[in-house]
Amino acid sequence: MQPAKATHKIKRLVAFHFIAFFSVLMFPFVLTNIQTPIQNLIVSDSQTVTQKGSPLPPAPRLGVHPFARIPTATVYDEQLGISFTQNFPSLTYTVSAVAQTGTDGYGPAYLLNGIGNTGYWYQVGMAYDWDANPASGFQLAYEVFNAQGAAVFPVNGGGGIATLSPVNPGDAVQLSLTFSNSNVVMQAADQNTGARTQEIYTAAGATYFAGTPSSPSNAQGFFSGLMTEWYHTAPYYGGEQKVTYNDNGTAITSAWLWIDEFAVSARGIGSGLFSDASKSPVTFTDPSQFQSFTSNGAIEAANATQFITGQISTVALSFGYSVKGSTSSPPAPVLTYILTGVQQKATLTQSDQTFSVDIGTSWSITNPLPSSTLTERWQTNQASTGAATSPQTIDFVFFHQYLVTFGFNVVGGGSNYSPPAATCQEFGNQISPTMGTQIWVDAAQYSFPNLLTGSSSSERWQTNVSVTGNIGSSATIDIPYTHQYYVTINLNPTTGGSVPAASSWYDAGAAFQSEATSNAGWQFESWSGTGQGSYSGNSSSALAEVDSPLTETAIFYPGLTITASGKVAVSYTYNAVVSLIPSSTQKTIYEPAGAEIQLSAKPSLFIYTFSGWTGSAISDKSSIPIVLDTPQNITANFSYNYVVIGIAVGVVIAIIAAAIILAAHRKKKPPVIASH
Repeated sequence: MQPAKATHKIKRLVAFHFIAFFSVLMFPFVLTNIQTPIQNLIVSDSQTVTQKGSPLPPAPRLGVHPFARIPTATVYDEQLGISFTQNFPSLTYTVSAVAQTGTDGYGPAYLLNGIGNTGYWYQVGMAYDWDANPASGFQLAYEVFNAQGAAVFPVNGGGGIATLSPVNPGDAVQLSLTFSNSNVVMQAADQNTGARTQEIYTAAGATYFAGTPSSPSNAQGFFSGLMTEWYHTAPYYGGEQKVTYNDNGTAITSAWLWIDEFAVSARGIGSGLFSDASKSPVTFTDPSQFQSFTSNGAIEAANATQFITGQISTVALSFGYSVKGSTSSPPAPVLTYILTGVQQKATLTQSDQTFSVDIGTSWSITNPLPSSTLTERWQTNQASTGAATSPQTIDFVFFHQYLVTFGFNVVGGGSNYSPPAATCQEFGNQISPTMGTQIWVDAAQYSFPNLLTGSSSSERWQTNVSVTGNIGSSATIDIPYTHQYYVTINLNPTTGGSVPAASSWYDAGAAFQSEATSNAGWQFESWSGTGQGSYSGNSSSALAEVDSPLTETAIFYPGLTITASGKVAVSYTYNAVVSLIPSSTQKTIYEPAGAEIQLSAKPSLFIYTFSGWTGSAISDKSSIPIVLDTPQNITANFSYNYVVIGIAVGVVIAIIAAAIILAAHRKKKPPVIASH
């Protein structure tokens, strides 16, 4: 096996490998001349795990392949590898036992590699049909190099092989490099059959396996990592079957990916066909995300816990897109994906398209769409990146959006309100934006409430501007709300008069002014107000400051018109106050609606008599109560007291008659002569 690096590094190793390779290459000729059985030089299948001299040549033992008899024969070593950048106290990976051979009959080796921190390089792996004739199946492969790049184990140089049986195609074989008692244990164990084989070599004072953070390998071409190595009898520019290495220890954080192939001639001269590596270590920020690398028909991929060489399976992904809320047609999204290890780009259409994507690799679409700016965009809230793990169909919906700030302001103050619960659309869903915050919203309708939360039947914060609209640009939408109080106007009673102002909302701090006018038969009495800034008083013109909910009541008194006819005087009493209306006069009095007034009529002379009340009340009683609920008219009537007059006349006549009689009597009587 060769350390995977540039040609000038390989040449130093080729010298050590060439002896074994050349010996194998020349075996047919030696055997033909000296009749020595080839089996004496080839390791038996029954070799024990402690045997140290088993050669694992830098090229497969060619057996009776025709070109083996050509002294100038050259073999070609293809390597697909990953070099770790971090250090590990041990290395353990499980590899799938993939049985594969080329057209020449030779198979690959699946290898775990580690540089001890003192410079020794250890390789352990599983080879398949490394010897093509006869086919050897799965075997343990191992080799150790010293810090100067010389192969030191097995002791006869070249790679070593040992029996690992039974191993069946598809089995999971665990490869490990561990430190134990100042040695390095190189082990392979079949997790399905229980087959286990190991080789042990000194650790040379090492305590951990070193990574190579600054390049894919050290100066000798050594690295800690994984490699699939395969010899071919002709230059090879093709792929391999898929082989998966699974990490059984600490996940890697970053690594170099590389692929190379070089020629090894029978004279020990190596020349590179190609050598490609990632420009820098690949980082595994997303541990499950595969990163792929390809060169000259070969492909490999890795994430934090897996390394895959060979053909990567593909998965069918279907993509399409649509745009919501836009009258224009922005450029279509571009899909970026990996196929056969190569990044591909495709412009999506509004009809679904199906793409073959390397399984486990990542894909992405442009989001937002091209032509988007800092204040206008076409964006989807669907995941715009993903991993190709299974077939799926994704139809992306892009929403035309603007960067908008929703806000409000209050005119007239107050403190019992809450910000408006405005609504708008975000990715097709209704949301309530936070006031004063700049957000992306769909080019769709927005709305504000007419009233702020906290408004009541007596106090409110209302806007008089339109509260709905359509988002058509990036803007600040600021809705003004005016603080208002409700002013209630009452008439007491309602039939008593009129007031031009009606009950209504008034801006906080505004002046309320109104004139009360009484109806016929009524008299305006006063305004009665409640609430901060209200007016109470006798002026018919009310002037109040609306600093709170107000109630202003215009109070009207109904009039009672009392007519005292020519010979009757009327007195009226209300609330223990007595007033007099002389005869032959008329007076209108105004008292609260519902007041009860006591009326009394009295003739001015004895020859007159009260003859009754007419008008709003009809009664022959001289004293009556009147309930003043509406304007009323009442008249106290009189007539002559004929009985009294008759009596008076009779008395007069009697007096006159008596006087006449008396006078007559005096005239008939003779005079009396006085006697002396």
